[in-house]
Amino acid sequence: MKTTTKCSWLGYMEALNRKHCNAEIYNPNLLDSFLKTNTLAGNFFGMANPAVYILDYRCGQYLKMSGNFGGYPPDLFLKIGIDKLVKVYDKNHFKVFNEQVFPDRLEVLNAIDYTEHSTYVFSCNLTINDINGTPVHYLQRNCYLSDNLGNPLVSLGIFMPLEHYHSGAQIMQTVHKFGSDGIMLNEPLSKKTYQVTPLGNVFSKREKEVLLWMSDGLSSKMIAGKLFLSEYTVINHRRNMQDKTKSANALALIKYAIKIGAIQA
Repeated sequence: MKTTTKCSWLGYMEALNRKHCNAEIYNPNLLDSFLKTNTLAGNFFGMANPAVYILDYRCGQYLKMSGNFGGYPPDLFLKIGIDKLVKVYDKNHFKVFNEQVFPDRLEVLNAIDYTEHSTYVFSCNLTINDINGTPVHYLQRNCYLSDNLGNPLVSLGIFMPLEHYHSGAQIMQTVHKFGSDGIMLNEPLSKKTYQVTPLGNVFSKREKEVLLWMSDGLSSKMIAGKLFLSEYTVINHRRNMQDKTKSANALALIKYAIKIGAIQA
């Protein structure tokens, strides 16, 4: 089933479904036994009090889902399957995950022996609309159980709230390896950032106003006076913009904004 062409997340599961339509799905108690017999898995899933899930890619069904994900009853995911996640997933975040993030995961796994797949942890941020329709940010971490051809069949993962995440403009994916002692290595083996919001729309209208005055050399206090805002609010706008763009300082931020056409030179 391996291919050199990019395969989206949904496309991958559809292909597995056609190939394994009569296959026996994994036992729903898989996670419990996995945790009991696998030291690294115990450490991995013990890092927080997350929503925990098992997703069988061959049938697109959740075999287990805890009840603290977006406020939704777990039965909705267990009965409806992957279609439920797609419906609550922020459409822009899902498009990037489906078409860019997951294909890159397949490339990483293709370079690793299938027996080692469960020792690699993929982490990325995502945004869903919770049960009240409010966008909320999560950190997803998961590992895979694969067949002897290296095709991931089952995803075991967690969703942890990102209470202090500033923006959904980008997705960052990291890949970590667990050592033989069951401890995750501190430094990621790979890290990649994906743009969710079109570059020209990275900044809000107010942020662009602050940027324009910054490009004229005005201080935060002076900008606050121009825009009838508090100096604290202006400082927060500047910090948020630097976080979004990973700019080290105001000059780098302005250069970035000009480069993507958010403001004119």
